[in-house]
Amino acid sequence: MKRLLALLFSLALVQLTFAAWHENIPQTIEQPDGTVIQCLASGDEYYHWLHDAEGYTIVMNPEDGFFYYGVRSGDSVIPSRYVAGKVNPAQAGLAKFAKISEKLYYERRAEYQHSLKASYGAPTRGTVNTICIYISFADDSVFHTKREQYKQIWTSTTTPSVKDFFAEISYNALNLEVHHFPESPDSVNISYVDLYPRKYYLPRSNSNPEGYSDSEKGQREHAMLKRAIEFVQAQVPADLELDMNEDNTVDNISFVIRGSSSAWSDLLWPHAWSLYTTTAMLNGARVGSYFLTLENGFGVGTFCHELGHVFGAPDLYHYTDTGAPTAVGGWCLMDASGNPPQSICGFLKYKYNKWIPDLPEITESGVYTILPLSQPDRNLYKIKSPYSRSEYFVLEYRKRTGKYEQQAPGTGLVVYRINPGAGNGNAGGPPDEVYAYRPNGTITEVGSISSAAFGGAGRKAINDKTNPSSFLWADKAGTKGGLDLSNITIYPDSITFEVRIDNRFPPTSLTYTPRPTYVDLDWEPCLSPGFSKYFIYRNGTLADSAATSSYTDRQVQVGLAYSYYITGIFTGEYAGESVPSNTVTYTPMGIMTLPYEQEFEDVTHGWMIKGFEEGFQWGDAATLSMPTDNTSMFIGANSVMAGENTPCKDFAITPRLNLSGKTMVNLYFDYSLKRWQQLDHLKVFYRKSPYEPWVLVIDLPTSGIGAQYKWRRYSLELPSLAYAAEAQIGFQYNDGAGMGYGAAIDNVVIREPAAGVDIGKVEAGVTIFPNPADREVTVQLTGITADKVTYHLAGIDGRILSTRVSRQSGLSETFSLAELPAGIYNLLVETDSQVIVKRIIKQ
Repeated sequence: MKRLLALLFSLALVQLTFAAWHENIPQTIEQPDGTVIQCLASGDEYYHWLHDAEGYTIVMNPEDGFFYYGVRSGDSVIPSRYVAGKVNPAQAGLAKFAKISEKLYYERRAEYQHSLKASYGAPTRGTVNTICIYISFADDSVFHTKREQYKQIWTSTTTPSVKDFFAEISYNALNLEVHHFPESPDSVNISYVDLYPRKYYLPRSNSNPEGYSDSEKGQREHAMLKRAIEFVQAQVPADLELDMNEDNTVDNISFVIRGSSSAWSDLLWPHAWSLYTTTAMLNGARVGSYFLTLENGFGVGTFCHELGHVFGAPDLYHYTDTGAPTAVGGWCLMDASGNPPQSICGFLKYKYNKWIPDLPEITESGVYTILPLSQPDRNLYKIKSPYSRSEYFVLEYRKRTGKYEQQAPGTGLVVYRINPGAGNGNAGGPPDEVYAYRPNGTITEVGSISSAAFGGAGRKAINDKTNPSSFLWADKAGTKGGLDLSNITIYPDSITFEVRIDNRFPPTSLTYTPRPTYVDLDWEPCLSPGFSKYFIYRNGTLADSAATSSYTDRQVQVGLAYSYYITGIFTGEYAGESVPSNTVTYTPMGIMTLPYEQEFEDVTHGWMIKGFEEGFQWGDAATLSMPTDNTSMFIGANSVMAGENTPCKDFAITPRLNLSGKTMVNLYFDYSLKRWQQLDHLKVFYRKSPYEPWVLVIDLPTSGIGAQYKWRRYSLELPSLAYAAEAQIGFQYNDGAGMGYGAAIDNVVIREPAAGVDIGKVEAGVTIFPNPADREVTVQLTGITADKVTYHLAGIDGRILSTRVSRQSGLSETFSLAELPAGIYNLLVETDSQVIVKRIIKQ
């Protein structure tokens, strides 16, 4: 839910609460001619904009410093020819709500979030010491808000506070201790005074030449924070532990800036970021992630929401207005925060915050009892959907009581649909990871989210025939979910409900192993009561049945594509056929000769992949949920789709290749690799035959940072030991058994030099001489015109030994080998668009 909330201080000071998304915040702007305009601001920390009461966007023209009505141009919003306040924008034919494109929004979000991912993750148990630093600009007056008021918001035990909130919702597992700097009497608020005036931290224009450009805003903000940190360093007790989880990073730090927010400045709007452009230390730990807010944008709800992120929880509100229904609303702080804030929902406290240790699953029909979410145990249940291999249901009892749960929309049993394939949280939704069922709610209709709790009059059941029904996301199909709860009854300290379990769970993890003249199918068996046998479907038609979880299909022909899926057949109470397993596609291929090309435009590509969420799949950007400019088909592995608790690891394997007798074979391909916390890896291997072990060739670097998957062209010479009659090349993606991003492969070419393949698919040249060498080698590039070329000298294991950056791509570079032991090394020549790998032999 988009929200604008207010906090009333004890001194009757009303201040705005910034949790994430805000609407219609009053703003005052002054034109260069002295005209004052009263307008509004809306948005979040990634993109916010000025507008009038009717929704007409207002932007500043940096050429003259005046504010104009804005119009959409491409992905951006630019000034129109109409000065704000001088004309009627409706009569001028302007459109309301001119905003940047969704693509540009996600790029702006990625600018903030890519650095946060590596530094978020404060401990969620024990004592966490939090640093709060107050800053004012060189031309500011003193803080109006006293230090005593800030301490009340942070740590009061008699009124709602940040410390008290997290103690309650963590079941006293988390103890926040807050330390304020610079030191100050409670009756005033002493701050660090920066070197520069406020206008230095506003955008540059002709009327504000001291302001920042787009390339300077991050550097200016980080330099200011570094100065503030260094100013208070001597006041921070040397024995104050700021790195409880020993990751060499300060667990939690916040900054409060004197004054009010400015919708025209990214710096003067509350936001979370990471101090990644410079190094600032406190007690031996580096400052990483931080939250910055303004004096007049400070409240309990603000910090509880933002600290929810610090302690691992994602946003549950949608970052862009897709018109989709609100998923959770006021049932979770991470969707809609109140003052005082309500609790974080139980599923997030289990999966992300780790304050609920387990998620017990109901697997048998019966009557069950659940305790309120405010209790530390017996407060959550999971029930699988018989009609999905991934989606399931989570139940919690919300009881309006105490300081914080009193803010929940109601009392009763709240039923959520969990969709692991949607990723972490709902920010990019739909699809949403977490969705609360509510009366009249559907795939497209929001319904009555505040009435989601079951147990009251007329709200005693949920199944596939009630309102709401237990519908699944199922790729926006909204198909039935198979949940069957009845007799939901609220007692003072518990809720009881009856469950009927449909055990027709499908077979899972179908894989295949190609053989010279047949294919072997294997899958995880059905263990549910009433299971009888499996049906094997080939190309959508029932081909056979099996009693065990494996099958061999000998009716295959080379060059034809075959798709397979398996169902389970059950007897008893829920007699019938399960929904299908995942589908795998197999194309029998003979031994291929060079040159070999594969663009993956057809399902008959012949590569061996898992074909489901835990590994490589074939498809396009939409079907693989991998946003990219690549509009063609490709193969990709998406760790987010696999889900947090499901490792995503797979080999994408070429058909057998006849490389026997070759003297040099080059491998070219396009690849995309996003990496989170150095977990994701994409490696290239070879093996001499399908029956021999894999041998590592290279561990690939990331292809770029951003919201989208960015592509690079890669070329390397295959090792001579790979030149066998049935050789195969394998691309292995591995998310490290954690939550990673993913990788993709496209446009593969394997050829001998000058073998007649379309030259547009191969790259410029890299010549190394002498090679082999004993002391040094010279590297000469041809056909590369990039502004910057990066050279990495790496061991055969992928470990980088040295790096050099050159701004003169046309010149030769000399590399010393004198200090290296004899052996084989890789030289990676890297530009924004391609990576070329050459082997160097040190004698």
